[in-house]
Amino acid sequence: MPKLLTSIRLKLLLFLSVLLFTLGLFVFNYFSVNESAWLHEKKVLQQTNLAIELSYKTKSSFASQLHAWKNILLRGHIAKTYHSHLKDFYQLERETRSSIKALKVFSKEFPQITPPLNKLQASHKELGQQFRNALRTFNETDIDPGPATDKFLQGYEEIPITLLNDLVTILQIERNEFIKEIELNKAEQQERLLISSTILLLLLSAAYYWLLDRRIAKPAEQATQLSSIINHAEKVAKFGTWDWDSSTQKHHWSEGFLQILNLEKRAEQSFAIFLDKLLPSERKQVEVILSQARHNMNPFRVSARLNIFHDGKPRYIELRGQVTKLKASSNHVRITSIIYDITDRVEIQDQLELYLRLFEHTGEPVLISNSKNEIIKVNRAFEEALGYKQSDLIGKDPKVLASGKTDPQTYESLWRLLKNNISWHGELWNRHENGKIIPFWATISPIRNNQNEIENYIANYSDISQIKDVEARIHKLAHQDSLTGLLNRLSLEDRLKQSISEAKRNQHNLAVLFLDMDRFKIINDTIGHHAGDEILIQIAHRLKSILRESDIISRIGGDEFVIALPNYGEIYSLKNLIDKIINELRVPYMVDGNKLVSTPSLGISLYPEDGTDSESLMKNADTAMYSVKEHGRNSYQFFKQEMNDVIQMKLILEQELLNAIEQNEFCLYYQPQICGKEHKIIGLEALIRWQHPEKGLISPDFFIPIAEESGLIIPISQWVLHEAIKTIANFKEFGFSNITMAINISQQQFKSESFHDEIARTLKTFNIPGRFLELEITESQAMENAEQTIEILHGLKKLNVSIALDDFGTGYSSLAYLKRLPIDIVKVDRSFIQDIEHDSNDAEISSAAISLSHNLGLKVIAEGVETETQLAFLKSHNCDVMQGYFFSRPLPENELLAWMKSFAS
Repeated sequence: MPKLLTSIRLKLLLFLSVLLFTLGLFVFNYFSVNESAWLHEKKVLQQTNLAIELSYKTKSSFASQLHAWKNILLRGHIAKTYHSHLKDFYQLERETRSSIKALKVFSKEFPQITPPLNKLQASHKELGQQFRNALRTFNETDIDPGPATDKFLQGYEEIPITLLNDLVTILQIERNEFIKEIELNKAEQQERLLISSTILLLLLSAAYYWLLDRRIAKPAEQATQLSSIINHAEKVAKFGTWDWDSSTQKHHWSEGFLQILNLEKRAEQSFAIFLDKLLPSERKQVEVILSQARHNMNPFRVSARLNIFHDGKPRYIELRGQVTKLKASSNHVRITSIIYDITDRVEIQDQLELYLRLFEHTGEPVLISNSKNEIIKVNRAFEEALGYKQSDLIGKDPKVLASGKTDPQTYESLWRLLKNNISWHGELWNRHENGKIIPFWATISPIRNNQNEIENYIANYSDISQIKDVEARIHKLAHQDSLTGLLNRLSLEDRLKQSISEAKRNQHNLAVLFLDMDRFKIINDTIGHHAGDEILIQIAHRLKSILRESDIISRIGGDEFVIALPNYGEIYSLKNLIDKIINELRVPYMVDGNKLVSTPSLGISLYPEDGTDSESLMKNADTAMYSVKEHGRNSYQFFKQEMNDVIQMKLILEQELLNAIEQNEFCLYYQPQICGKEHKIIGLEALIRWQHPEKGLISPDFFIPIAEESGLIIPISQWVLHEAIKTIANFKEFGFSNITMAINISQQQFKSESFHDEIARTLKTFNIPGRFLELEITESQAMENAEQTIEILHGLKKLNVSIALDDFGTGYSSLAYLKRLPIDIVKVDRSFIQDIEHDSNDAEISSAAISLSHNLGLKVIAEGVETETQLAFLKSHNCDVMQGYFFSRPLPENELLAWMKSFAS
């Protein structure tokens, strides 16, 4: 009993010692934290109060400065004693400037005051300037500055005072917020100290208790707890233990060991059972290694696959162990080993090896950089593409590859997207190690870690040199007149738009001249085309010799030329230049020893008087040129508004179009599309016509532009879509079940938000699958906001409709962008087809377009096929589909049905 009391007293004494020690530590830390927080708070509050005091001082000096102005320029004017007040005003001005400068020092600690402080500084500068201006006026003119001064001060007095009040308010708010933050930090630190002290008390108490009672603790309970901890560790770490005593032939497998082998806790434990859990191909190797280890008394380590599968794959284990003798005089041994489930590690290693193989053997160049954009890895394809070795690039910025040809705005866009965690796609021009510049289509993506921090950048490159070469070749063929070397119509429109933009930006004038040579057709018909070609070449040379390099000269077809004269100056200068052009082109042309005469007819339109866009300027110049033709040729005329009666006709036509929609005066004609290989009907193109009650059948070329300008194209397009799909359903009833229907989509309809739903609804109404509908968009329409176009087309593709690119070759598209468009069909424009028999350029363009489209996996439709020769040319180049008057003109539905039955038979 005395021993028990002594033990209890000793425990209480030790417990109280621990409690007092912990309490003292808590009090010491508590006051240390309070003192530290108080010193920091005091420092910040001193700075804040000083800034507020300085703000009030600035406010006072500013107000005094305004008051001094009134004394000088109002009362001083009356008393003629203002000179005595000037010294006061300038002293106040210096004090105010010094106060503002001092406040600027606090803007580093309180950045919120920077905006009002900058405004205050500007206001003070403006006050001084206004004062000196008023003083100068008073000295020079002796005019009473009172009214002007009152007017200025009425709108100005409140500005600096309000700004200074804002400064004080911001500083006071900042001080209050900081005090709240200090109090919150104090509470958090005190709470942490309390918790840590409590934990320390508990831990020390438990330690002392254990030290006192370790002799009487229950070994069995400790063993159970230890076993539970080990079992939990095995489960978490995916390992187990195996112990075998050869003297007793007993195995001891831990719970982790049993779990890895997928065995129950009470399962029989033997070496044979363990081997049975391995794949048959693995058992012999494991048995041999364990036998050698037992014989040589060596540590062992072996990996194997279990006959246990997860997701169709065997699980992997690794066995590590040690063999020891039980007694020096005995042959019996003890094998102790640990088994690890290494399935996850093996899978990760396999994935890493796979990624490494893909990285090294992918056919496209790949570059990886770190978060500082320093190159850390390039693959073999990159080395081959750009000639650099990886060792030459490690640690360098990828800009060492830059050629200087990539637009700086491209890099700005690239980094803006990457910093927003968005991948960038676009063209980059890199320099080969040998100096050659190579265009690449690049995809660069940021790689972020688990903390959402950018860790790497990965760049994939695709050499688009061939595409660029083809693009340049087609661009040259499509944008340059092969005979004269002048710009053609396509390039003219582009250059003219640029000139109009520059004229608008710089407020310059611009003249557009439409030139047509008189009697040129007679020369062609009588002497031959070679003579006409030679005259056209000489015309081009003469125009180049007269005009400036900044002027635009183009041949848009036949004997028609268009000239644009940016910033021509005064009108008399323009007339002198036109007279010079007329006189130069009147001079006879020598061709094969013959003196040939062809005089010019010129029409002129002026920007901005006659139009503010290329289309209206060219149209009005063309109208003026035809007026010259009507009045005798060999002269020139400026466009006049009286020539523009067509505009009035447009207004009338717009109203008639509105009536046509209401009265259902439109009808559809259909032109067949013929398969190039099987020579059978595979599709139709729906073409709208207007059955005018008075004027008869009107072509869409006449009314569609007006419909687009007026917005009436939307209801017209909706009607076309409905009728065309309805026709597909009607034709199925007559046995034509595999005919596709192509319809032209206007720009306004294409960009309409309801367009996708409208198509889906109409297809559902007539129970027509989307694959029977083909939507045609023009090349220029597709390239207007290319990214938006791609997004819209992807949405339409979900309806399973086909997308055709119409008028291919007539726009300004980039092939690198075209290959990204989710299109199925390319329609080669009729302007290239109609002259392939006579014009080698058109033949080459058509051939290149077909070849390029096929390389991109696209089907090709040739429009405007009218002759046997054209058909033979297209077939020889494997054109997929043809349409044109050679097969049939556009027909109404009833006539088309009869024609189709006849063609099919």
